[in-house]
Order: sequence, then C-alpha cells, then structure tokens
Amino acid sequence: MTKHFELIPEDGAIQALLKTPGYPKTVLGDGIGNTMNKLIKQYHNKFAIALIDDDKVKPKHVDLFTRLLEDTDHLQLWQKPESRHFIILIKPAIEDWLLNQAVLCDIDPSKFGFANLDGLKRVTKNPVEVHKNQAFQQFLHHLFQKNAPGFIQTEEWIEQLYDKYL
Repeated sequence: MTKHFELIPEDGAIQALLKTPGYPKTVLGDGIGNTMNKLIKQYHNKFAIALIDDDKVKPKHVDLFTRLLEDTDHLQLWQKPESRHFIILIKPAIEDWLLNQAVLCDIDPSKFGFANLDGLKRVTKNPVEVHKNQAFQQFLHHLFQKNAPGFIQTEEWIEQLYDKYL
C-alpha cells in the first residue's frame, strides 16, 4: 500500500489495527480529545481520517460531524460537512470490538493469551506493549487473514474515501 493520506488513530491499539492491512504511516492521536483536535486544527483543508472508539465522554468537535453510514459490524462513518475530514467510529471500545470480531470469525482469543477482556486491555492500554506484544500482533493478523468483517469494512471505507477525495 503506497497511498499517502493522513490516518489519525486515537491510540496504539487502533494504530496497530491499521498496520495490519498495510497502512504504515499514521499520526497517533494520543487520546480521543487530542485526535479530534489534530483532525480539526492541524489538517485544515486537507484530507484526513480519524479512527476513534466509542468513549463514554464525547470530545469537543464531535458535534461538528454528521453520520454518513452505520455498518452492522459496529462501525460508523462520519464527516464534517463541507470538508475532507472524516471519522471512523468503532463501537464499542476497541477491545470489545476486537473480541466481537474474533467471535464473528470463530477465533478463540485465548489461543493468543487473551482469555478475557482484562487480559486484552493489559496490552491495548499500554502504549509500548501494544506494538511489541507478538501475541497481540498475531491476533490482529489472524483476524485480518480470516477476513474479519469490521477489518474489511474499515479498509473499504478508507479506500473509498481516498479514491473520492484525493
């Protein structure tokens, strides 16, 4: 994948998710509030996609966006009207979403060391571990190889937006 555009993942777990299908260049948002601030303030008039998960507290700027699409794989696509700014919202939080994707693909997360949600969170919430933990990387890769519906939809939306706005 050689296309260049700005993908702004909220955290390391979403950044690792994006690297799985081959999106190596991302600008880490470092939290949902910072992600939204980067999207709005640093990419004025530029094409950019923020990837965030559904948090209990909605950050500033989210109300500027309009929902375009909702997918059955717990994803929503939002756009700031009259701009090239987009949000892919993962619902619910990334850890629950990943476990749901595993169920849809008949993958047992415990084979990768994630017997429960807390075990997965220990990796995803650690900014260093999320990129170095081989079991987590293998888990993501296995989901991708099994064509997890949410992975496919995320990639399709990114590619469609790229084709339309660049």
